[in-house]
Amino acid sequence: MEYFAPIRKLFELNADPVKAAGAKAYMKDISEFYGLTAPTRRQVLQEFLKSQGLPQREDLGRLIEYAWNQPQREWQYIAMEITGRLARKGYSNLLVLSEFMITHKSWWDTVDYISPNIAGTVLSKNPGMIQDVTGE
Repeated sequence: MEYFAPIRKLFELNADPVKAAGAKAYMKDISEFYGLTAPTRRQVLQEFLKSQGLPQREDLGRLIEYAWNQPQREWQYIAMEITGRLARKGYSNLLVLSEFMITHKSWWDTVDYISPNIAGTVLSKNPGMIQDVTGE
C-alpha cells in the first residue's frame, strides 16, 4: 500500500528485536511486534504524518484493513491513532470502522484505545447516533 510505504521503512529502522520479543510475551503471543516503545511509535507517527498527512476519509477503510492484515501489532496501533485523529472531526462513518477494529484482532490494548478515542469521540460529536447504536 503506497500510503503506508514510508511508515514500513520507519518501523523497520526503529525495530528492536529484544523489545519485540518482550512485547510478544507480555501480550500472550497474540501478535508479532517490531519492538517500538510507545514514545518511539508516536515519534514515527509524527514523522510519517509530516510527510504523508492524514489519509482521505474515503481511503481510511482500506488503510485500516491493510493495517489489520499486517502481522506486527504496531500497524494496528498506528491505524488506530490515525483514525483517532480523524474521529475528532466527527466523521460518523468511523463508527463502522471502529466496530471492525474492535471485532478483529481484538485484545485489551486495541479495545481500550478504540472505545473512548474513536467510537466515544464519534458518538460525542454525533449525539443523535447514540440511540441508533445503543438502542437507548
